[in-house]
Amino acid sequence: MRSPMKQGDLDGLCGLYALVNAASYLSIKAGRPLRGKERLELFQRMALRLYHCLEQRRSRRRDPDSATPSIAFLWEGTSVRDLPPMLDELRGFLLEKAEIRIERSQPLLGNSRPQSLEQFWSRLRESLDQGRGKSVAIVGYTWHSDGGEEGHWTCVKAMTERRMIRLDSVKGKFLLRSRVTVRGPTRRHPYKLAPHDVYLLGLES
Repeated sequence: MRSPMKQGDLDGLCGLYALVNAASYLSIKAGRPLRGKERLELFQRMALRLYHCLEQRRSRRRDPDSATPSIAFLWEGTSVRDLPPMLDELRGFLLEKAEIRIERSQPLLGNSRPQSLEQFWSRLRESLDQGRGKSVAIVGYTWHSDGGEEGHWTCVKAMTERRMIRLDSVKGKFLLRSRVTVRGPTRRHPYKLAPHDVYLLGLES
């Protein structure tokens, strides 16, 4: 085998990693950083919370035995519908372990829903700037790869006019504005952002 498989080649756990990275960053900003064992425990608790939530959804289907197995999130990844139970677990965990209170919102929905990349970028950047370094955004995006669509969740700690500065599990530190779109992806703009795939997490003031 010329090149061994890497973490992420077969699994779809980027959503869990994005949330653990968010919790780690916010705990540092709160002056009560999580230890390695606590990060592992958070990862486990969010995975179990999601699994039980998916099991409940599966049991409500007319033919649950034919539905996708609940454990499939390990390789298929997570959707925006899967984030709320994991976010609930994250907030409860930080409150229990470190007395850190987290506010959560979806800043690009409702009257703030952007109609262009310029609006998306400026409104999310403004939301992060209002947190004064004590907030992060969980951002999902898709791109086309090998004839199919791939998705990824990342944790964004800051934005400039041209870059998202990320705490990412596998894909590098920056996502460049020049490479993203809110419309159909192209070779020049392969990464597609969507307003509903954005959660803002911040330390409660």
